[in-house]
Amino acid sequence: MRRTEAIVLKKNDFSENDQLLVLYSKDFGKIKILGRGTKKITSKLNPHLDIFSHTWVSFVEGERNFILTDSQEIRIFHSLKKNSFKIQAAFGIVHLIDRLIPEPEEDANIWELLQNTLRAINENQEFDLIKTIVNKFEAELLNMLGYGFQDNSRDFIRDNFSGIIIE
Repeated sequence: MRRTEAIVLKKNDFSENDQLLVLYSKDFGKIKILGRGTKKITSKLNPHLDIFSHTWVSFVEGERNFILTDSQEIRIFHSLKKNSFKIQAAFGIVHLIDRLIPEPEEDANIWELLQNTLRAINENQEFDLIKTIVNKFEAELLNMLGYGFQDNSRDFIRDNFSGIIIE
């Protein structure tokens, strides 16, 4: 059994009661985990698996997927979910992580960047400050991935990941 801190990037329906979760974890990088029974109202795991949630997850390796065995909430970014602009910013960030980061490549710097950026968006109320936080995240992520941040980098992202960048 493996255990790690993770942030929930997205959830996809897998079957009537199951979900395929995409997480960015501290120890394994981006991973997909099958949450059996997580769609049930009585599921003990579901409350800790909201998108953007910072949670502890335990899982085992199944035949085809990792299988979730336990989850415990560390932090839910409540303020982030009460403001449509913050939600848009957070979705853009997790979408970039999901699209640009391969599985499973652990990177402590990307983990810290993701965690700190979501925390900063959650804690700040000012529109312009949130835009700045998102722009710094984008530049830093590109640098970490080896693309460097040049004037045309924003154009590349805008062209290939339309609707993500907050202007």
